[in-house]
Amino acid sequence: MLRKIYVIAAREYLAVVRTKAFIISLVLLPVMMFGSIAIQRAAQKMQDVNDKRFVFIDNTPGQIVLSELETMLKARNARTMRDSRQTESRFVLEPATAGESPDEIMRQRHAFSERVRQGTLIAFVEVGSNIVDTSPKPRDGVPDTAPNDEDAQIIRFQTNSPTWMELRGMITSAASRAVQVQRLGARDIKPDEVDQLVAPARVVERGLIRTDAQGNFVEGQAKRDQLVTLFVPLGLAMLMWMVILIGSMPMMQGIVEEKQQRIAEVLLGSVTPFVLMMGKVLGLVATSVTLIIVYLGGTYWAMDKLDLAGALPLSTVLWFIVFQILAVLMYGSLYIAIGASCTDTKEMQSLVMPVNLLLALPIIMVFSVVQNPAGPLARPLTYFPPATPIISIVRLSVTPSMPMWEVAIAIAILLVTTILLVWASGRIFRIGILMQSKGASFKQLVGWAIRG
Repeated sequence: MLRKIYVIAAREYLAVVRTKAFIISLVLLPVMMFGSIAIQRAAQKMQDVNDKRFVFIDNTPGQIVLSELETMLKARNARTMRDSRQTESRFVLEPATAGESPDEIMRQRHAFSERVRQGTLIAFVEVGSNIVDTSPKPRDGVPDTAPNDEDAQIIRFQTNSPTWMELRGMITSAASRAVQVQRLGARDIKPDEVDQLVAPARVVERGLIRTDAQGNFVEGQAKRDQLVTLFVPLGLAMLMWMVILIGSMPMMQGIVEEKQQRIAEVLLGSVTPFVLMMGKVLGLVATSVTLIIVYLGGTYWAMDKLDLAGALPLSTVLWFIVFQILAVLMYGSLYIAIGASCTDTKEMQSLVMPVNLLLALPIIMVFSVVQNPAGPLARPLTYFPPATPIISIVRLSVTPSMPMWEVAIAIAILLVTTILLVWASGRIFRIGILMQSKGASFKQLVGWAIRG
């Protein structure tokens, strides 16, 4: 029996890795990943660099905010020129004066709103005449769009796009600076002393300390270290997800084709359904290991060349292989059982959707787990079998790492779940592989798994 399983596994493995689709996907995936980075950089160079105009109405006495903002805009716009080339759009301030009556103010706002809709302006801003006052007055029953007493104490920023956060931040900073000068000036503090009084403490990010080959202490690069710390768990999670899909989907489609062409009947003349299924599962594992060797090996080599191999220790690589194999066995048995219970690809797509959603669940949660690897979301997901492989490897690759007792529990859960799923899938496979009529429903699949 073992020899037959080996023969089937070898056949399934060679049938996958020898196809042009497998070779293309093997090469295309890293090309797409790095190509997307190149495309993004090219898109940044091709971005719109036309001036972005906005109307600014400063109702404060002496227009204290306008002068601060003009100074900030001058410095910011100077940075948009690099090597005599415009690399970013400039913000161009168009000063205006507010209307005298409430009706005239609303007409003015409507006119500016139309210009924003037409694209000649990106926003219009009104600075209240009394923004120095910190005690806003109540607005009982006053509509948001109507001029009122509170408008004198706020800054109105009106636009139809959420992309101008930089401009809004600059206006906030300029107004805050102007207000600080006014408030402190009322206490006989000179304007040139304001910066010293309100200057925040400097926080400078530094990298972690490590030792080089000679034993000397070396300080890492903070930004690079943080990016690597984020990239490693996300990259491992995505790699595990892709390996499961790349290996399982063709296997499932192949089973449907074997049923349609009556090849499965010929195979079952020589082996039992369980032997046939186990051969396919082991072939899927071999395909997955090939993908791991190529992708993970290439990643480790590149990181070693960039002196970043410390972010991906060998222990993490070994744990990744363990959880990847268990994940392939668990999900692979499900995909193979679904393929055996379907008679065409349309039925297969409807049945495989819930499994794909289960597989996508941990990917959706990965970023939250990276931020809090020992939090109330990460731990329950670790013990939820469909998410256990991906969440476990993410927690093992971040700091603080997943404790070994949790790793043991996760592996135990995966082993029990995998054994149960392989057993149930074997029962479904035995019935479904010879079924040529209408495909099975989920209720029927559960019945086959229970009754055999």
